[in-house]
Formats: sequence, C-alpha cells, structure tokens
Amino acid sequence: MTEIEARLLAQVAATQSLAVAATGLLFAMSNNDPDLSKAKAVLQILEADQASGLAHLPEPVQDEAKAVLSDLCNRVILRASDYRQQIRQ
Repeated sequence: MTEIEARLLAQVAATQSLAVAATGLLFAMSNNDPDLSKAKAVLQILEADQASGLAHLPEPVQDEAKAVLSDLCNRVILRASDYRQQIRQ
C-alpha cells in the first residue's frame, strides 16, 4: 500500500467513525424515541436513498458500498444505544 493509499484509507475510516459517533449521539439525545424506532426508520430511508444513488457505479463497487452503508447504519444504532445507556447512568 502506498503512502497516499494509506492516508486515503485513514481519512475514510476517520470520517466513518466520526459520522457514526455524531449520528449515534444525535439519536441518543432524542427524548421522543425511547426504543430508537424512529432512528431506525430514518436510517432505513437514508440507506434506501443512498443505495439508489449508487446506481452509476460498477456493480461490484455498488455491492461493496451497500455493505459498508448497511454496516455503518447498524453501527449508528449500536452507538446510539451505548450513548443512551451512558447518559442515563
């Protein structure tokens, strides 16, 4: 892996981590969604919308991007649950 590739990979990973943490914290702070069902619905809509936005990419890239997107959405909900538990302690 070249230095440029390593930097790009690090930037993508850092951006994903920040996005997951920030979105999870936002959902955790929502007082009108005790079971995170609204947060899950929002993420499902975003995931479906983004998946359709990937149509211009080659199919293998689409598949990988959809898998990453699904993983990130799942991580947001887990992070929101974790944050909510921490806030209540």
